[in-house]
Amino acid sequence: LTINLATKTETEIHLVKDNMILSKRSTPHEIMIYTIMCATSSWYPRNLSLEVQKGMNKKADMGYYPAQAPIGYINKRESKKISHIIVDENKAHYVKKAFELYASGAYSYQSLADRLAADGFIMRTRPVQKNNIEKILKNPFYMGDFNYKSKRYFDGKHEPLVSRELFNTVQNIIRRHSSPKNIKN
Repeated sequence: LTINLATKTETEIHLVKDNMILSKRSTPHEIMIYTIMCATSSWYPRNLSLEVQKGMNKKADMGYYPAQAPIGYINKRESKKISHIIVDENKAHYVKKAFELYASGAYSYQSLADRLAADGFIMRTRPVQKNNIEKILKNPFYMGDFNYKSKRYFDGKHEPLVSRELFNTVQNIIRRHSSPKNIKN
């Protein structure tokens, strides 16, 4: 579009940083240089994105979750390139309590959210909600595993908040609560 504007109209395009002017009088060499510069500037962010993605996949393969830590944990940066996930002492006990209470079989997502909100469990800016509880209880991160890019990673390097046994007990209760019920007419 820029090349057509410059070469087919009376418009001159001044590329100050590149010390170049595109116009009807531009040589094929100048047009080619401009085209190469455009291609390079288009390639760079795409390549950078690919390289970042490779790095994140490598981090996941090593057992480190390469994204924002879930509630109950925080991302701790040690340097520009190195960070790891540690337990958030202010919220981890609420997550543990959520698993323990739900495993008792006496709570629904909503009643558990109400109970924990009354105890002071705050998600970022507001009290914990039913959908937050469901996400927490279904997230294998809390037992030491994690999902990243549709792949399951076992034995992550972060500290688990609950045992595998407790996590599996909760999953069984969730399945029982979500299985279809036989309705008699």
